[in-house]
Amino acid sequence: MNRSPETLGKLEMLVSSLFFGTIGFVTHYIDLPSVVIVAIRGIIAVLFLLILSRFLKTPISRDDIGSNLLVLIIGGICQALNWYFLFEAYSLTLLSNAVICYNMGPVLLLIITPLLLKEKVTSYNVICVIMAAIGVLLVSGIATSQMPTGDDLTGIVCALVAAVFEISVIVVNRKLRSISAIDRTAFQMFISFLILGALTLFTVDTGSLILDARSVVLMIYLGVFCTGIAFTLYFAGISVMKSQSVALFLFLEPAIGLALSIIILGDPVDIFGAIGMIMVLGSTLISQYFDSRSAHSESDD
Repeated sequence: MNRSPETLGKLEMLVSSLFFGTIGFVTHYIDLPSVVIVAIRGIIAVLFLLILSRFLKTPISRDDIGSNLLVLIIGGICQALNWYFLFEAYSLTLLSNAVICYNMGPVLLLIITPLLLKEKVTSYNVICVIMAAIGVLLVSGIATSQMPTGDDLTGIVCALVAAVFEISVIVVNRKLRSISAIDRTAFQMFISFLILGALTLFTVDTGSLILDARSVVLMIYLGVFCTGIAFTLYFAGISVMKSQSVALFLFLEPAIGLALSIIILGDPVDIFGAIGMIMVLGSTLISQYFDSRSAHSESDD
């Protein structure tokens, strides 16, 4: 049975979201500075994709990369900044806080959809955006007058900045034309590695770093599965899906991350935080429900 491009894209997004959702949990067990983790993650992904392209006998196309060069460089820069701020958030605040604040990314996507991507946004989309924003405020602790301070506040800000760059990556990749998922992923990961590798050399005493066996195994997992494979599927999916569908699947990542942080790591969640999480996660589900109904109504007409 032939599947439509968007159906295949949703499957690709689903698998990538499952991998992405484990990143925060896995990072918790890697005893390295965040910038080092993301730099190593990037180069492992590039090497994996080069090997994969050889194995599949689909060599990297220099012509396709050349015709999209500027857009790919911008995408790689945005990806590097997204990783840097997200992993800083993981290291500074509770995983649950970082994940839920990073979850503002899909909300931002719904906001910019009519402006940059020329897609229709309805009144219920706007209501869902407001709902999600209130949810993030509840998670941040404002409802209990326990405003985050110090590292917690910095971590939450980093997660929100990372969300902005996540959406930047999506918008940039929607501008790419006639380039394979492996090519666009490998080149953008390489640009990200160059930036983060340089940052590592200038900010980290690399001579003092110690890699134990567990960290090595987890870094390989991050590089191969959560970056090489996941981003290839991710970029392939967002290139054929509507923005509102992309936003829905982006919420799978924090849902998995939150479950792991609460169940396995034991991150505390009060009643306001729980309500906030439900509001943020539920906002896009509600939006998608109404979008689906609208689509069915138009097809019936």
